[in-house]
Amino acid sequence: MKAYREGVLILLSLLLLATNACTEEPLVLVPEDRIVVTQVDEDYSAAITIDSIAIKRDTKNGSNVSTSINYQVITYEDVDSIQWIFSGGSPEKVADILNPEITYSGYGNFPAQLILTKYDTLSDNKIFIRRDTIVPEESVAVYFEEKDWDPTQWILSTVGSNTTWNPQDPSATSSDSLNEWTSFPFSNMVILREASIQDTPNPYKRTAQFSGFNDQRLRISFDFKVSRKGGSKRFTGDGRKFDLVIDGFTRMQVNKTPNDEYQKAAISLQEATDFEIEIIKYPGLSLGAWELKATPLSTICQETEEEGDTASGSASSTTGSSTTSSSTSSSSTTTSATASSSTSTTTPTASSTAVPETPTTISLYQEYNTTDELFGFVSVTEPEGYFYLNYTQSQQSYQFGTEDGTTLSLTAPCPITLKQGNYKIFVNLDEGFPNSYNAVKLLPSTTFSSTIVDPFLFDIYIKNFKIEAY
Repeated sequence: MKAYREGVLILLSLLLLATNACTEEPLVLVPEDRIVVTQVDEDYSAAITIDSIAIKRDTKNGSNVSTSINYQVITYEDVDSIQWIFSGGSPEKVADILNPEITYSGYGNFPAQLILTKYDTLSDNKIFIRRDTIVPEESVAVYFEEKDWDPTQWILSTVGSNTTWNPQDPSATSSDSLNEWTSFPFSNMVILREASIQDTPNPYKRTAQFSGFNDQRLRISFDFKVSRKGGSKRFTGDGRKFDLVIDGFTRMQVNKTPNDEYQKAAISLQEATDFEIEIIKYPGLSLGAWELKATPLSTICQETEEEGDTASGSASSTTGSSTTSSSTSSSSTTTSATASSSTSTTTPTASSTAVPETPTTISLYQEYNTTDELFGFVSVTEPEGYFYLNYTQSQQSYQFGTEDGTTLSLTAPCPITLKQGNYKIFVNLDEGFPNSYNAVKLLPSTTFSSTIVDPFLFDIYIKNFKIEAY
C-alpha cells in the first residue's frame, strides 16, 4: 500500500507541472483508478529575509554591475516542497533550499517568489495539494547614483554632437575656459559655474552614456537649484537656465525658478536599456556686436542744440502778438546765428572737456534668448559724455545717433549725451533694429560687476542624481 501511494504521488507531480498555482483543478481521471486531485490555497506561516534591499552602484555601464543577494526563509510548520522563483536572477529557479544565494546582473528591480506546497491524502482516490505563494515585502533594487561626477565620464561636448546643440556661432565649442564643472570627493554634488561672459552665447554641455538597465521602466531623479551670483530677488528671472536631454530629446527645461532654493526633479523612461544623458547650461549674458563709442561733440550738434534753445526763447517772447510775428522771426534768426557764432569761438571743444582724447568703447550685453534689449554700464567722469551706438561685424559698421535724447536713428547726426555719473543704459530693439534708449543714473558707489555681471550670471547645483527601476 505504501508503494502504491508513493507511485500515485509521483504521477500527480508530473500532472501538476502544467497547472497554475493557487487555482482549483478539475477532476483528473486516471485509467487504473479514479483519483481526484484538488489544489487549494493555503496560508502558511513563514518569514523571508533578504540581506540587502537597495544596492547603490556608480558604474554607468551596467554590464559591469554584478550583485549577489542572500535570501532565507523560516517556516513554522512542515511542508513537502519549497520552490524559489527569481526574476532576472541567476539561477532563476531554486528548489528545496532554505537560504539560496542569487546573482543579478545590471541595474533593475528584481522581484522574488517563494512557493510552499503540502500534499494531503485523505483516501485512496482523493488528494489535496495545499499551496501558498509568498512574496517578499520589498523587491531587490540595484540602482545607479552618481558619486563623483567624473569629468572623464561626463564628456565636454563639441559642436554638432547631436541635434540638441545649436549655437549661434557654428565654429564655437563648449569651453571649460568660460565655464567650470566642479565636483567634490566628499559630496555627490556638482556645480556648473559661468566663469566669464562669452562673446557668443554658446551653451555649455556635457554628456554621459548609460547602459545595462535591463529594458525596464526607469525614473531619473535629482535635486537642483539655480543660484544668482548677485542681487536678492526671489526668482532668478525668465531666461533659460539649463536642460536635461535624453537621447536627443529635451525631457526637462528650467527657466524661472526660486533663487537659491533646491527643487526636486523626476523623469520617467519606458523600456530603457542604453541611453545618453546631456546636461546643457545656458549662458546668462553674451557680449554682442553692439557698443557705445565715446566721441567729441561735433560743431554741428553744438549749433543744433543752441539754435533749438534760442528759437524756443524767441517763440515764447512773441506769442503775445500775432502782428509782429514775422519781424520777430526774422530777428530771432539773426540773433540765433550770431549767438551760435559767438559760442563756437569761446566755448572749449568737446574733445578737451567731455571725453578723453582717445575715445573709449563701452560694451553692451544681451541676456540669453532675449532679442529685444541691450544693456551696459557707463561711467562718465567728465561734466558730460557723448556716445554713438555702433554695430560692427565682418568689417561692416553702422552708427546710430539721436535727435531728441530718447529715440535712436541711423540717420541722426548727434550722439547720446550723459551728464557726469554712473549709468545703466538700456537700448530697445525692434526686430533687431535699435529704436530707443534709456539711461538710469546709479549711485556713485555702483560698479560694473554688481550692475551688469552679477545679477545675470548663475550657478547650477545638482545632487542626489539617481536612476532607479520601478
